Amino acid sequence: MYLVKAASQAFMPVVPGGDDVEFSANTCRLVDDALIAKYQAHPTVFTVLAGPDDSDAIAAAAGQTAGDAAGTKNGATVTASESAGVINKTVLTCAATPISIADDAGVAQYGGVKIYDFPEGLITVLGAVIDGAVTLGTTGTITNTWAGGIALGTATATTGNTLTGTEADIMAENNVAAATSKVAACDAVSTAVAVLNGTAAAKACYLNLVVDDDASHTAGTGSFTGTVTLLWAKVADAA
Repeated sequence: MYLVKAASQAFMPVVPGGDDVEFSANTCRLVDDALIAKYQAHPTVFTVLAGPDDSDAIAAAAGQTAGDAAGTKNGATVTASESAGVINKTVLTCAATPISIADDAGVAQYGGVKIYDFPEGLITVLGAVIDGAVTLGTTGTITNTWAGGIALGTATATTGNTLTGTEADIMAENNVAAATSKVAACDAVSTAVAVLNGTAAAKACYLNLVVDDDASHTAGTGSFTGTVTLLWAKVADAA
């Protein structure tokens, strides 16, 4: 058997069932020796992914389903590199992605920005890493040596001096070391698996920030430049 897909499709499911299964742009199919020549005759339309000696590759591809397709990055300043399948690795590259900072007077400053939308379903996030830098004070008055915390959550940050609940249900808050000239390095990792129930409505991923309070802190704007890496799987979607 050979595994064949439409050349225009990146990741699609195998549809078993023999020669009577019609090929469409939304599926891959298994093709036997008698039919493979017809597909190979049209290389701009069809791509042969695996041949009779590639049983492992065929089995792995057969485990993919349309529901395992990757999610969608959010914002013009964010690009995504993804490997879709049963386990998805999503690397979001942020180029001066803007973060609005609000002031909870006498308590803290906080802000967040949506960077990704998961597909609908029960999502398990196996791990996450933030690697980059936050620059504050693009507007507003922020101390040069601000410090605080950073997290990933399914909702944007709100009031308070800690990131909790849905502000940090993908990655718990990690400390941000004191900034130099308003720029702070952010090297954060998750410490637990996160299970997100997006069966009724797809879950989003927000990059959230909290700034330790200081008299010279005010509301303003900043930006994040770096990468956010997510390793996740879609368990299933509710009917």
